Amino acid sequence: MVLHGWGGQAAAVRPIVDCLGDRWHVCAPDLPGFGASMAPPEAWSVRDYAAVVRALMEHLDMSAAHVIGHSFGGRVGIVLAAESPALVRRLILVNSAGVRHPHGWKDRLRAAAMHGGRRAFAATGGDPAGGWRSRLRAWAAERFGSDDYRAAGRLRPTFLRVVNEDLRSLLPAIQVPTLLIWGDQDRETPLAQGQLMAQAIPGARLEVFPGAGHYSYLDQPTTFCALVRSFLS
Repeated sequence: MVLHGWGGQAAAVRPIVDCLGDRWHVCAPDLPGFGASMAPPEAWSVRDYAAVVRALMEHLDMSAAHVIGHSFGGRVGIVLAAESPALVRRLILVNSAGVRHPHGWKDRLRAAAMHGGRRAFAATGGDPAGGWRSRLRAWAAERFGSDDYRAAGRLRPTFLRVVNEDLRSLLPAIQVPTLLIWGDQDRETPLAQGQLMAQAIPGARLEVFPGAGHYSYLDQPTTFCALVRSFLS
């Protein structure tokens, strides 16, 4: 089971599928809200996404599977391995999200501006569609929001809920063999997060790709493929 990152779709992890397809049956779904899948009807949590993957596995008669998650897909993999261990044989987290890290002063300033803006808008009451408060709120989101936030569109409520979930309390509960793969130049989920996960997950192994970024499986595909095949074998 290969789970793509936020804003991606199954096609984004096609190199992983191609790497493994000659030996394993590989499923790489479009997670709800991405690709050809319908958007969630409300703001979803990571556990809601994990529930969909569990349902998909049941539908496909997959009693258990190796789970590979990139970035946001890693969040889902963490929940699955920690809370549904019978479904996960081995876990591979690729530049995974899931733990919050201390932000620099620019990130703190951006967060403070967004938070202050939301409180100010709430305090001033309603605003007709297209009114000045709506326009100012949209401007603040575009000015201070992250790239993923700006691109999230109707998934913004889900995005905000997901990124504010810190899953580190689940890490010690992961008992399946776990491999973490990281690029040391990752700016989206910095290597420090991978090191924290490796320390918290019992027996986890961390492999760092020098020079690779957030998409380590694309930056060094040959090394990635050989490492994953060896681990799953």
